[in-house]
Amino acid sequence: MIKKQKTFKEKFSETIFAKGEFYIKLSLTLFFIAVYLILFICFDGITFFERENYTTAFKNDPFQVHVIDVENGDSILIRLPDGRTMLIDTGEERYYERVASYIRQFNHYEKNKGIDYLVLTHEDSDHIGSGKKIIENFGVKRIFRPKLYSLFEKDNLLNENDYRVSTSLTYDNIIKSAYKNKCELNFSQNGIIINASDCTIEFLSPFDDLFNDSNNDSAVLMISYQNKKFLFAGDAEKEAEEKLVEKYGSKLKADVLKVGHHGSYTSSSQLFLNYVKPEKAIISSSGTSSSLPNFEVVERLKENNIEIYATGNMGHFAFSVKDQQIKFSKAEKNDNFLALVFGIFIILILMIWHYPIKKINIASFKIKKQ
Repeated sequence: MIKKQKTFKEKFSETIFAKGEFYIKLSLTLFFIAVYLILFICFDGITFFERENYTTAFKNDPFQVHVIDVENGDSILIRLPDGRTMLIDTGEERYYERVASYIRQFNHYEKNKGIDYLVLTHEDSDHIGSGKKIIENFGVKRIFRPKLYSLFEKDNLLNENDYRVSTSLTYDNIIKSAYKNKCELNFSQNGIIINASDCTIEFLSPFDDLFNDSNNDSAVLMISYQNKKFLFAGDAEKEAEEKLVEKYGSKLKADVLKVGHHGSYTSSSQLFLNYVKPEKAIISSSGTSSSLPNFEVVERLKENNIEIYATGNMGHFAFSVKDQQIKFSKAEKNDNFLALVFGIFIILILMIWHYPIKKINIASFKIKKQ
């Protein structure tokens, strides 16, 4: 049987249709990609790539305190009611990505551009280890630092006051970076007050007479907003606590206490708690160490009817003050529906390119002449 040869008109028609099928499939593919990108942008898809769980419960609240889990270290991000941002400590360098991921999400949700204040409470690496990278990547404007000069400042004859020179290379690199990035450098000192709209930040320490160890020379901050007070004690130990009690007495009263030295036995004495009288206590520690937080300190907090919020069993968490109330939220892992949508779109696109689009019988649509 002789196979009938296709006419030129038939071959031309099939070629045109083949090209038309390609363009139809391409158009459908681009359409689905466009729809996904719109959903990605509208539903905060950018956070899909972040590795940490951010506390979104207080988005756009004027005053927020975010406690970032950096194991046995400190890193606390604060949104002030005038829109400015303060970061108290940065955690160890090995936890930099945790802190950076959290800050990136904070910046995204709060439409923030940088860090206005970076407080380095003292020179220990579990508090300032990521400081250099934070300065380089987050546009830090003003730094409060320990009463210590760096080796860089000593070598360049920049040490004007009679303060000690730190031999810490971590601290040295931070100060170098601060000069390089034109940050305003200030020494922490009791009596410094920053006003941020109707919020007040006061440095209660360090004092003029320095202690013999960095922990007791920690910057201790009291932040007040809507008659609620947060006391951040750095790594202050009993000696510094006694000095604070002597200096401030009942003025130490606070609603929330970030306990000193990660809940170590060296801090949170009963004398100090008698004056602070907090309702809530923040403990920043891994919870896996045999000594942090110290069992006796935890029991002492409980005996004083103080609610404990610890990164060791909660991970990241946050507080907000709104309408004269302190609110709490833990960073829960959110299931990102964009991942499911992405999978569905991929399946649809594969089906589009795998299955042929059948020829449409044009003749069947011809309108019969009357």
